[in-house]
Amino acid sequence: MNHHLKALTLGLAASFVGSDALACGGMFCSNQSQPVDQAAERILFAVDKEQGTVEAHVQISYTGSAEQFAWVVPVQAVPELFPSVDDIFTTLSPFTMPLWNLTFTTEGTCKDEGRNGLMVSAPESADFDTAGGEPPQDGGGVTQVDAGAVGPYDYAVVQADSIESLVEWLDDPNADGDTTDAYFIPDSFDEAAAPYVTSGHFFLALRLQKDKDVGDLVPLGMRYEGSEASIPLQLTAIAATPDMRLQPFVLGDARAVPVNYLHVEVNELAVNWMDAGNNYPDVITQAANEAGGQAFATDFSGSTDAFDGVFWASGRYRPGVLMTTAHPFDLVNTMQFEAGIPVSNGTVPTLLEFFPMPAVVAQDGVTPLEFYACMDCYVSRDAFQPVDGTAFAEALDAGWVEAMRNAQDLFDRHPVLTRLTSSISAEEMTIDPIFALNEDMPMVDRNHSAEFVTLCNPSVERFEAPRMLRLADGREMLFPAEYANDPTNFDFDGFIGDIGNHAAQTISQTGRDGDAQVMTSNLDAINGALEAHNTAMRAELGCASGCSQGGAAFGWMGLGLGLVGLRRRRR
Repeated sequence: MNHHLKALTLGLAASFVGSDALACGGMFCSNQSQPVDQAAERILFAVDKEQGTVEAHVQISYTGSAEQFAWVVPVQAVPELFPSVDDIFTTLSPFTMPLWNLTFTTEGTCKDEGRNGLMVSAPESADFDTAGGEPPQDGGGVTQVDAGAVGPYDYAVVQADSIESLVEWLDDPNADGDTTDAYFIPDSFDEAAAPYVTSGHFFLALRLQKDKDVGDLVPLGMRYEGSEASIPLQLTAIAATPDMRLQPFVLGDARAVPVNYLHVEVNELAVNWMDAGNNYPDVITQAANEAGGQAFATDFSGSTDAFDGVFWASGRYRPGVLMTTAHPFDLVNTMQFEAGIPVSNGTVPTLLEFFPMPAVVAQDGVTPLEFYACMDCYVSRDAFQPVDGTAFAEALDAGWVEAMRNAQDLFDRHPVLTRLTSSISAEEMTIDPIFALNEDMPMVDRNHSAEFVTLCNPSVERFEAPRMLRLADGREMLFPAEYANDPTNFDFDGFIGDIGNHAAQTISQTGRDGDAQVMTSNLDAINGALEAHNTAMRAELGCASGCSQGGAAFGWMGLGLGLVGLRRRRR
């Protein structure tokens, strides 16, 4: 069977199973990374129970040639398609990513701060339109029920009576022997897609239009009948990377929870607070593995009030000021500083359309976003001729501005947003996770707070004084001074040892209603390791390393640890 391509070809996949809509962050995915809020394959769902619809916005990750780009999406029903913008996902991150907030305090007085016995405190806190369809066509075991264009893509929706006929159609959609229009798929597609064919799914097949390039890729939006959101990981497994980060956002009238995957609550003592929680994604990976690989953590669930006017507000964007023939340099400046429209991943496709980035600049490795953010950094004005500002303004208004207006409407209509994160490998993608809105489950604050205490004593300098992390539930963990003095180079995982053996504090089953049912609690084991750790630290540090004026440096610590078993934090 000739599939034309054995390598990576697709960016993402989406699917619907039964009445439960599915969309995916990766049929053929590539991971990215950034500090703290590690990038993931992201999907935004909006579940409207009254209308009986689900709307999904899917980011598309793709590296390769425009000619070989293909995106094949299993769908239960024919969806309404529309282009979306990356700025929606960029905006979501700072409002939803977990924050590990430390309040720095001092107990006692260090040698270099005098002998007056007063407590010296550090600062209070340091927070680190769907195009017209074509008539159905019969392709010999494949029925084409819709086709058209959306954004930079051409698409077709087909249904096949067998996986063989589907693959044959993807290899030669026009059935004329000319494979130039083939959808490039790997051989492993057959096995992964077969269950969706058997269950009667349609397949949405997209590719870039002939005059479009990879730089024109935009997220895809789709709207369809459904009551729950889910991710077709069985198809995603074709090209998933090990421990692929997956991050669904779900808008609705209540908190979203996984109903056929487990839910994990992370061990906060395994999070490197002094390094701004940069290891949090790794803690989730370990926690999900402890749950058998099929589990999600909830990063945030709460009101969408924080998004009022964030995506769009009346009068905020004024593309009309661009309606004049002008030089691209001037248009971009006016766009940003008068029209209020940013140079962003969402507006770059329109910029590329009206004044393409010179090839010589692209060859130097400059990204379109870097170029348009500072055009005169790379080329002189004579590299461009004046362009029709009116057409440019109309394109921005109908594209980026309209997409942001629709995003604002979406958030205005749904009172609760939930962000979940998982880490999953191909061999674990044996079932498609489904997310339901559960009115009984509590909201989840993204702010995690703790106190970081310098344990001073007149016999030691401040930089030599031991430290203590005190969580909001009262548990305390001792650290040497080195942790605070150089947290990024401190061997955090090696130091906490057995405390980090369990990244999941609890592993629970959540459902469409009711509270979470705890399947496994590792709290006693974590607390036992914590007590052993602190006992060893007290012995290692000794009184000479930092005593309070009132007596032994850690004499009161035993009482605190004795109460650990009685402290249970409810979430």
